[in-house]
Amino acid sequence: TGIFPSFHTRNFIGGSFNNWLAGVKISDYLFTKEILRGSDDILLTELGTEYSGKQILDLTERYGVTGQPGMIDVYRSIDKEIQKIAASNPKKLGLAVSEAPRWMMEQVENRLRIPLFVNRLRAGYSPAEAAKDVFKFHFDYVPETGLAPFEQTVMKRIIPFYVWTRN
Repeated sequence: TGIFPSFHTRNFIGGSFNNWLAGVKISDYLFTKEILRGSDDILLTELGTEYSGKQILDLTERYGVTGQPGMIDVYRSIDKEIQKIAASNPKKLGLAVSEAPRWMMEQVENRLRIPLFVNRLRAGYSPAEAAKDVFKFHFDYVPETGLAPFEQTVMKRIIPFYVWTRN
């Protein structure tokens, strides 16, 4: 799916709708855009706590909002398909093209998850509570944390897309 631009468009539209349901504002998207560009702007919460842009990006990684291992698993499956294409005709597919789906998935996910995280921090949530809300509105790519051992060993093997259906 990651090699098709329509996938990224639908993912962003669906995620934006989820953010709208969660009450994310345009200002949260704009603040996210700036910190992803390297700005170290300060976010002042309703409780008076200050977070720099760099602190927020660090918190999103630490709490699994961005850079989740499950996202990497999706990327790896895409990479396998791209490598098959590259192996059959190496001149046809360059390295930059093979990295494009991974890069695009990361861009879309970050621009959906971080604004919700920022919105919750601004409202006075702790970083842990903000991350929990992100997973409430966006798919958790680390499903093993919420699965029982039986689900991990049996259900995932017998039911296609079990984790997605469950979550």
